[in-house]
Amino acid sequence: MGWSRGALSAYLALVMAVGPLLHYSVSALGPLIVESLGLTATQFGSLWLFTFGAASVCTITAGVVADILNERVVLIGIFVLAFAAVMIGGVAGSYGWLLVALSISGAVQSLSNPVSNRLVAAQVERSGQGVVLGTKQSGVQGAQLFAGLVLPSVAVIVGWRYAIIGSGLIVAAGLLPTLRLVPLSMPDSSRHDPLSPGQVPAAVWWLSGYAFLLGIVVQATNVYLPLYLYEELEASVTRAGLVAAVLGGFGVLARLLWGGLAGRVTDLRRLLSGLAVVALVAVAAVFAAHRCGEPLVWVGASMFSFSALAANAIIMLAVVRVVPSGSVGRGTGRVSLGLFLGFMVGPLLAGIVVDRWGFLSAWAAVAGVAALMIALVAMWRRD
Repeated sequence: MGWSRGALSAYLALVMAVGPLLHYSVSALGPLIVESLGLTATQFGSLWLFTFGAASVCTITAGVVADILNERVVLIGIFVLAFAAVMIGGVAGSYGWLLVALSISGAVQSLSNPVSNRLVAAQVERSGQGVVLGTKQSGVQGAQLFAGLVLPSVAVIVGWRYAIIGSGLIVAAGLLPTLRLVPLSMPDSSRHDPLSPGQVPAAVWWLSGYAFLLGIVVQATNVYLPLYLYEELEASVTRAGLVAAVLGGFGVLARLLWGGLAGRVTDLRRLLSGLAVVALVAVAAVFAAHRCGEPLVWVGASMFSFSALAANAIIMLAVVRVVPSGSVGRGTGRVSLGLFLGFMVGPLLAGIVVDRWGFLSAWAAVAGVAALMIALVAMWRRD
């Protein structure tokens, strides 16, 4: 592509940001949307079931598409579909239309990691891949930062619908560099070599399992932490939305930091285990805030950002390291399937627990899943 490493990193961060922009917006604006559309906690959580259900269904095919089609076609598709999702989400007048918009968003996310990982594998030398992947993955938390920091204040003035529609300008802006700077080059034949189950490195299956558990922990927390602040700790809509900005802001820094450090780490399993331990402590802090006060939520959110929200950058670096370059898209698709399945069931299960037993039971369950992440890495290291 002829881009500098910095320009490529920034562009790929935008590619990663546009897919989840809608669901982070819905999470940050959750109190307003729940009230406007009359949703229960279970219905609200089911929005992510459809978002990441669509991503899960599409992800294996998306990995193949990323390996066999030229990059510009795939990237244009990402930006066009992401724009459509944001527009539909903004005008949605019912629960059903919101499901449609978030399902499109999920399909977009299934494409983002495979094609961006392929570009990193092809364009960046191994020594620099950690930094580029960390920057790329920070785009996801950049979308969360924007949604949590900007949209609640905008929504208070103009309403949640116009706040979401206005965010579509960010998505539209990504089309220009895609059309002007990404070459329409045909892929080489190595991309067509199939990656059969027998050829998949064992590390990919372990990473898929870790990603599944991580997805449950991350998305349950992302979705319900603002509502927990608003409903249980009686924070304002703006302050409840601000916790999403804290998650996103620290998440950006964490992925940049860990991406750079991970590039110098040989055994990434130790790093993944440590991040799971910190995530467990972070969720425990959120749980304790009910008795000890709101400040613990902010401490927990910061710790969560530097642990659970950073872990996916390490996972993607591991995929790029262990999968042959011609099959990076397909290898990424397999690991992403685990992540998206976790994203899919996490909010739904958390919503059911919240409706039946309350937020404290939900946080206890999330902490239990974080403990399973630690156990899984321990078993992997013995394998």
